[in-house]
Amino acid sequence: MSELRSANEIPYTVRRSSRARRVRVNVHAHAGVEVVLPARAPERAAAAAVRELRPWIERRLGEAHEALARVAARAGTLPFLDDSLALVAQPGRTRVHRDGGRLLVPEHEPRPAIERFYRRAARAEIAPRLDKLRHQFVHNDFSVRNIIVDPHEESRVVGIIDFGDAVHTGLICDVAIGATGQLAMPETANEAVHDFVEAYCQVEPLQKEELALLKWLIAGRIVLNVVLTAWRRIENRCSGHIDGFDSAFFGWRIDFAKRLVYSPVWQS
Repeated sequence: MSELRSANEIPYTVRRSSRARRVRVNVHAHAGVEVVLPARAPERAAAAAVRELRPWIERRLGEAHEALARVAARAGTLPFLDDSLALVAQPGRTRVHRDGGRLLVPEHEPRPAIERFYRRAARAEIAPRLDKLRHQFVHNDFSVRNIIVDPHEESRVVGIIDFGDAVHTGLICDVAIGATGQLAMPETANEAVHDFVEAYCQVEPLQKEELALLKWLIAGRIVLNVVLTAWRRIENRCSGHIDGFDSAFFGWRIDFAKRLVYSPVWQS
């Protein structure tokens, strides 16, 4: 269990990881500063990293607080495609109903009804729009773990493995999956995703209708990863493949997904 520490008046927690090969500093919007230490690294390495990276940490904390403020400013609303709907609780209501810019919800325990509303909306709004877009074969698990590169020239791809999740679906889904795979660290997430999309467009320009769905597909993929990981842990607790996927691993990704759905649509 992580304990709160402080260096140069910056509070942080320390987490040891058997998978870490170097000291890593993460800045989370909710959890604050976390230092990840390799199993055998001395405790003082955490404080040294925080002192060395203080300007960067302070900048990232400021950006995180600004992001939280933007989300907080939308309190009482929910994102819906390119709009924000104001939540209006109504006594006796059991089913969520959209009334223009308002979302009428049950007065008590509205979450299950809201989830059902989003499922209906996805079938009614997203699925038909996706069906009209370009389709192609999609690997559906296109990550660094499934890409084989030349050991002497790492920029040269020599093979792709694991086609168990392959599907024929919208081309934009392939972009969303690839973009999600770029989420290595919270401090580079936004730039990494946008750089990936921009590079993709240089090879295969995306249509306006495809770009309009992209942020929702990326956010959905992030949530899907969390749900599938939780399910796999319940069904197969001995699987070593997901040992490193803990709450810290997914926490900042969920924060990123929340910010993403409120962000502007990508432009071509």
